[in-house]
Amino acid sequence: MITNGRYSWQVNKLLKLSALIYGFIKLRVQNGHTGRFWTDNWTPYGSLRLYLTSPGSSSLGIPAQATVASLFRNNTWMIPPARSEAQVNVHALLTTIQLSDTEDHYEWEIDGRLHQRYNTGLIYGKLCEDGISVPWYRSVWNKSGIPRHNFLAWLFVLNRCPTKDRILGWGLQADPSCVLRNSAAESRNHLFFDCSFAWHLVMT
Repeated sequence: MITNGRYSWQVNKLLKLSALIYGFIKLRVQNGHTGRFWTDNWTPYGSLRLYLTSPGSSSLGIPAQATVASLFRNNTWMIPPARSEAQVNVHALLTTIQLSDTEDHYEWEIDGRLHQRYNTGLIYGKLCEDGISVPWYRSVWNKSGIPRHNFLAWLFVLNRCPTKDRILGWGLQADPSCVLRNSAAESRNHLFFDCSFAWHLVMT
């Protein structure tokens, strides 16, 4: 799906993820009236637009918005004779499909398991690459902590806080002095360990 400048930042972010989650959304063809032949994920081959077509090839005379049911007439699948191995595979698949009176429906399929409802945590876990576990993560990221504080502590340990030394490292113009007392160059270690004013704030 294509992003649009008129959409919100969040909507455009979701659209950019659509290609990643496409494989999780399966269309179960029943009567074929809503299933889109080219774009829905209703076959083992994913999007038939990508599977059957290649640069310079035609659309086989099948309309872009054709439904699965629209190609089945008089008990015959109205598609051109196969001219490639991919087309042979689709022809073979169609011989196994029996349309019924039941409505088509979508399901989430993750790791071979079907889910009737969307699970944000499950999808997020699948989209995230496995990272290296560190022995100190439980000390920083704990369920009883305040999420904002946990996140700040995580950034602090990884030295990802936007301190002056990092801002200068990005090539931006900034005064390198500590924002609290201007007594030394600002860095993570200075703010959290060496700055006497910061320690005074913590102790009072």
